[in-house]
This record gives sequence, structure tokens and C-alpha cells, in this order.
Amino acid sequence: MRVTFLLPFINHRGGSQLVIDVANHLTDLGDQVWVVWPTRLKLLPWPLNEIEYLWRGPWKTLTCRWYTSRAAVRARPSLRECYIPEGDVVVATAWQTARWAASYGPSRGRKVYYIFEPEIHKDEEGCVATYRLPFDRRISISEWTSEALRSRYGTRIDRVTPVGLEEGRFPERQAPPSPSVRHVGMLHESSTKKGFEDGYQAFLAVREKHPDLRLHLLGVSRRPPAFPDFVVPHFRVSHEHKVRLFHTTDVWLAPSLQEGWGLVPMEAMACGNAVVTTRVGGTPYFAVDGQTALVVDPGDRRGLAAALERLVVDTELRHRLIRQGTVEARRLKMRDTATLFRDALTELLQE
Repeated sequence: MRVTFLLPFINHRGGSQLVIDVANHLTDLGDQVWVVWPTRLKLLPWPLNEIEYLWRGPWKTLTCRWYTSRAAVRARPSLRECYIPEGDVVVATAWQTARWAASYGPSRGRKVYYIFEPEIHKDEEGCVATYRLPFDRRISISEWTSEALRSRYGTRIDRVTPVGLEEGRFPERQAPPSPSVRHVGMLHESSTKKGFEDGYQAFLAVREKHPDLRLHLLGVSRRPPAFPDFVVPHFRVSHEHKVRLFHTTDVWLAPSLQEGWGLVPMEAMACGNAVVTTRVGGTPYFAVDGQTALVVDPGDRRGLAAALERLVVDTELRHRLIRQGTVEARRLKMRDTATLFRDALTELLQE
């Protein structure tokens, strides 16, 4: 099977990593897989995209050291059809790429829309329009995404492929859980959908009673904002640094208002963190309240603070959630995600 994934750009975020991971496993299963991304998404007058590609393509490829790929990951001047290899399936992975994929002729393959979450926070009108395009299959990564698309826009999802972790990428912490909580971790994102302010205010409320707490922020911003001394930034770090951070923190706080899945709290859980998360995206697949995590409603600052304080004061609960959560997070594997995705493509081609 010849499969081409279209990325709008390549960066060290969950969406790009997920696509490359799935592409790697499809390659291992014997498929011919391309991951194509444009050096500039916007279409400029000819030949400006092509001229820019001559320097930006090699530079970006050399500096993207965060991934390893067994599939063919290639930069192209744009997503014009002439730069897309012929194949059996072409997969759009974001609303910007969906518009391109829908315009291709049959030689590029059957059309699949791989939807992580409703992306209306960027361009609602443009994004929603892509949900109505005539794709042969629409695949999402969680039931939450499927239901959100159905209820908001009447968009039907044909298959759900839950997300797992790449085996060996997030090793379990070797040291036993600490007897007390000192280090709390959280993702820093400027987008309001990640609920950073909710999580930060919840942390500050708990820290008033427990002043030894430190907050570690994981982020990708080039210029981290200023924070008090008890906040430790970890921005644009390597994967190895990220794992060391997960092995340092005792509790991971995930206050998102919207998620396609929720990879970071699952990664932290696999590395031995007790997790407090909101009930969004794919978190119900691995975060069961009181069993593998503490779960609250999105936007509930008081609930986040109360759950965090429970883990600070109740060592037995925290240790139990760590034990059970680590097992549950590791149960979900990326190879299973790729197999389900491949099954959906095979079914499509057999029609």
C-alpha cells in the first residue's frame, strides 16, 4: 500500500510526532509511506515557493532533530499536486492540508481526513468548511473528537483509532515514589484551549498552604514569559530532558479545556506521575477517576486545586494512582494505533 501523509508544517508537537510514529509503523508493516510538508503553507506567486524551498527545505530538515523516521519524510515547496507522489491513499492531517488533499486527482489516491480535534481556535470558517469536503474516510483519535464534530457540525467519523505510546520512549521511573510532593509539572501553552491559567491559579491556591511546592513548566515557546522563582521553565527541550522532567515531578497537572487526545499527561503517567486531568479528548481512555488519575470537569479551578491538594496530603492515594496509572498508560501502544489505522485504509481500498 502506498500512503502519503500531508503535514501543514513539521514541529516538535504532538500532531507531527503522532503522524511520524504512525508512518513508521506502517513502513514496518511493509507499506510505502511518505510524510510531506511544505516549507511555506501559503501559496506564493510562481516561483517564489520554489526559490524559498532551495534554502529553507535543507535548513529545516537539518535542524529538526527531534524525530527519527523509517518512512520518507520530505519537505516540498508547497502542497501543489505536482509535488505529491502518486499513491493509493493520501491523508490530510490538519484543516490546512484537507483543502489541498480534496483538490487532488485520483492518481494521488483515495482521500482520508485524519482529525485530531476541532481546530476552530485558528480559523473557524476555514476549518469548518473542510469538515464538509468529500473525503472517502474520516478518522479521529478519540470518541470525544468524534462526538464534538458530530454534535457541532454534523460531521460523521468513520473510524476511531485511540493513541498509544511508542514502546521504550518513556521509560518507567526506577526510584520509588517520593514520600512527599515537592515537584508539580504542567504544560505551558499560549492557546487558551490548554487551560494554562486554570492550572496555574489552582497550583497557586495549593501552594499557599504548601509553600515548598515547585512548578515545572514544559513548553515550546522561544521566549518563555517571566515567572516567580518557584516556577522552573523547561522550554524547547530535548526528548531526553523531557523524560528527566517526568522522572523529577511527582504530580502532573493537565487542565485543558479541549484536547484531541492528551499525550503529555499520558506520557507523564507512564513515567510515574500521579495525574490530575480534565475530562477532555482521549483522557477517558487512560484516566479513570480515583483509579488511575483524579479527573475534574474542564474549567473547574476549584476542582483542580482540590484534586492537587488531595495528592499532596494523601501519600497512599498518590502511590496507588501511580502504580495503577503507570500500568494503564503503558497498556496503550503506538503499534496498535498504527494497526487500527492501517485496517481502516485497507477496508477503504477493498471497497
